[in-house]
Amino acid sequence: MHKLLFVLGTRPEAIKLCPVLLHMRGRTQNFDVRLCVTAQHRSMLDQVLAAFDVTPDYDLDLMQPAQTLAQSTSLMVAAGHEGGAARYGGGSGRYDHDAMRGAGGIL
Repeated sequence: MHKLLFVLGTRPEAIKLCPVLLHMRGRTQNFDVRLCVTAQHRSMLDQVLAAFDVTPDYDLDLMQPAQTLAQSTSLMVAAGHEGGAARYGGGSGRYDHDAMRGAGGIL
């Protein structure tokens, strides 16, 4: 069994990758497929995911008001860093921003 993780955050990425994701999810005998969204464009991304009837396994929900590119990039890197996955909790699939603020002052 191969494990696949799709990571996307924008509407154009979702439009291109959702058909591929759905195809791979249909091949359950060969692949364990997960979807992680960064939600860089939350409202537009959610519209596309709903149109394809796709629900993310992980939602980093990274965008904050007036966030710079450097801040969003550092959050993405921190989310993928060792131990970052442990911050997905409570079955919500949402990233714990408060834990990240205390884990190195990246915000």
